[in-house]
Amino acid sequence: IICHRALALQAAQGIGGLMAFSGSVERIEDLLRAARLPDAKVVIRNHAKQVIVAGRSSSLERLGQLAQALNISATRLDSDYPFHSPLME
Repeated sequence: IICHRALALQAAQGIGGLMAFSGSVERIEDLLRAARLPDAKVVIRNHAKQVIVAGRSSSLERLGQLAQALNISATRLDSDYPFHSPLME
């Protein structure tokens, strides 16, 4: 398991990351559907009004722009890996 995880991390480094959004899971999932970015997924629900999305860097950039246009707070997290996402498989 450790070897498989290390290989997955090595393969995924730099292709994506994580972004925190202020809003309900439902609101952020609506944003994801509207953006039509299949690689971006809600991967963590910190509490009722904060979720983490993982995806490719380009997808997170687009989501951040859409969120800003809708007055949704979005913060890119300091991570070179799209943890908990299908990109890590």
